[in-house]
Amino acid sequence: MSSEQQQKTLNGGNESQIDAQCHQPTEKQPDPYPYFLFLSSKHIATLLFALFVVWAFPWLYAGVSWKPLDKVRRSEIWVLNCDVVPNASSLNPALAPYLAAAFPHPVGSSWLQSSVLNRSSSISAVNHFVSFTCPNVPSNSSLPCGSAEEELACVEYIDHLMKDDQKGWGLIYFASNFTTTIMSYIYGSGISPHGQTVEMQYHYVSGRDYPAIRFGSSVLMEGVFPSISQGIMASLATLANSFAVDPLLFARGIQVMRGDQSPVRFFGQHFASFFFCVNIWLGSTFLAGLNYNFKTPAEAAYLDIKTVNKPGKKQLLKELLFKLAFSLLFLFVLAVLLVCIIWSLGRGKAPFHRNGGQAMALLWFLGWGFLGINWVLVSVMGAEKFSSIAAFILVLQLTTGNAIFHNILSTNFFKMGRMFPFYYATRGLRTIFFGVMENKWWVNWLVIAAWNVGTLLMAVPIAVHITVKKSEEMALRFAGKKVPPQLAIL
Repeated sequence: MSSEQQQKTLNGGNESQIDAQCHQPTEKQPDPYPYFLFLSSKHIATLLFALFVVWAFPWLYAGVSWKPLDKVRRSEIWVLNCDVVPNASSLNPALAPYLAAAFPHPVGSSWLQSSVLNRSSSISAVNHFVSFTCPNVPSNSSLPCGSAEEELACVEYIDHLMKDDQKGWGLIYFASNFTTTIMSYIYGSGISPHGQTVEMQYHYVSGRDYPAIRFGSSVLMEGVFPSISQGIMASLATLANSFAVDPLLFARGIQVMRGDQSPVRFFGQHFASFFFCVNIWLGSTFLAGLNYNFKTPAEAAYLDIKTVNKPGKKQLLKELLFKLAFSLLFLFVLAVLLVCIIWSLGRGKAPFHRNGGQAMALLWFLGWGFLGINWVLVSVMGAEKFSSIAAFILVLQLTTGNAIFHNILSTNFFKMGRMFPFYYATRGLRTIFFGVMENKWWVNWLVIAAWNVGTLLMAVPIAVHITVKKSEEMALRFAGKKVPPQLAIL
């Protein structure tokens, strides 16, 4: 008899023995609790674990936006005051001395120093107002913002800091002609045209975080700006005692000119900047569960106690890598389909500061790390607890990743989201959609790449290790032997 035939005979004998043991009739023991078999201590512990995890969800969702008004003062609002008193040469010579006495200082400067820039005033407590000084303007210059060209360049520089560097949450800007426009309401002042619009400008960047910007802007528009307008108009009321003032000045007040440096034309697109990351997480969770339930031939051989000759670990590793490659292909298709939603709903008009291909690439790249995280979780925790903890991690990332609400308006706990790839993917998508945070673009890819390398290098070896240990444990249990603690993983 050849060695191959001997091996088959040996395997056949082993299989016959195993079949005989498996089909050996056992004496049925009466069960004192026939209707409560599922209430084992292990099952109850799993249910309580799931209950606790689900209970944690509303703590995160409600906590992230519980009292944002108390935190809005953290947001730094820059104040750029370029206001100057007009030269006497531009005024009516007959009134010039009197106007100079009535306006010894620029109106904007006087009021700002006594209100938003005065730490003891009530209005300054609403936000963290900071006076901004234009760079490259000499400190001894009579013009606080330099020439007209330098003033414009300074405003553009501040807009760049807010839009690309994530510095400052808004700009209150008083132009150099602020006092001049007020004087235009005084009859005979010599300033033309008469009755110019008195305005201050408010610049912001909606694309950075639409809900937080809208909330912060509403606080300024409803509280701070009306107080500034009323205060300045009240301080000018005494002008009527000395000059003939057009009453339209007090009727119109100060107009606020809003300038959104990165407008969100479609709220759904801003919503997609973080919800697409949720979809990628859900897709990777589905794939991790699918990979856990459907076994490759090598996995099935390891988990089948009838199989005597187990395949080598190298073969098991190859088949798990095939699973990984198939899963990444699935995530690529999902990323393409997600970005197609933007094109479809926007009918080609939804803005892409960069392009849709980069959005697909970023989402797909994010999926690598998400798949690795979920694969590690399902391998270590098993199918029972996996769904609960995966859902908890998703909610944790969603509430701490500057997605629903920016963490500057939340407690410090929610700043932990900067550890997760969700935060950087959301920021990257907003760069692609709205052109914000350009200077952090490469950081997003670097952090996501680090997560991908770390989790995928862990996921496949852990899956191989767990499969082999399960096989050894099942063999010991079947033989009626005691399972060592290091093998008791089921």
